[in-house]
Amino acid sequence: MLKFDHREPIGSSTFPMPDMPFDESVLRLAMSCPEPLNPTATIYVHIPFCDQICSFCGFNKMQSPEDLKADYVNALVKEIDAWSHMPRARSLEIGAVYIGGGTPNALSAEQFYRVSDAIRTRFTLTADCEVTTEGTPQNFTPERVDAMLASGVNRVSTGIQTFNADIRREHLNMRNGREELLESIAVLSANFDTFNLDMIYNLPGQSEAVWHDEESRLDLVTLPI
Repeated sequence: MLKFDHREPIGSSTFPMPDMPFDESVLRLAMSCPEPLNPTATIYVHIPFCDQICSFCGFNKMQSPEDLKADYVNALVKEIDAWSHMPRARSLEIGAVYIGGGTPNALSAEQFYRVSDAIRTRFTLTADCEVTTEGTPQNFTPERVDAMLASGVNRVSTGIQTFNADIRREHLNMRNGREELLESIAVLSANFDTFNLDMIYNLPGQSEAVWHDEESRLDLVTLPI
């Protein structure tokens, strides 16, 4: 059993920890475990880059130069390829793929396509596999959306958190106004049958009237675009 001396301040932990060197024997141990009773598995891929750092997020993320993103994508594609050649991994059917962060669409369209297409082409995905990516609203550009669709993404999740400009600016360190957020939602609605909008309740300054205004904005999402 793996034991941790400490845990990250969120409801999940990673191994190895960011300050620990990676020991390949851990990978060999994982692949030597008994075959799972359920042949269907899921894949999670983490993209630790963000254009800006929001105040509320506790997940592994950083603002990084473009060359580091390129190096990370190169290494990630190599790791995906290495896993895909292991007999145990090849025996599995992938029922869901989740690309999280960080901010996956902080990658360029070409970088995102390389990662998601590597998963799609190297593993056996079920016919109804749900392929999800997170992303910040303003980064769902036409180029990135095209790359997502071309590589099999069929669900997206984006963090609205609040439409209130004052709360976004003063407490969340998030830009984008209400109209820009609604435009981003329209882009998602026009391109994806399934998408998720994250909202945060009980933020500082979020009165009952402000929350009702949030609800009224979300009602617009159900209208034809």
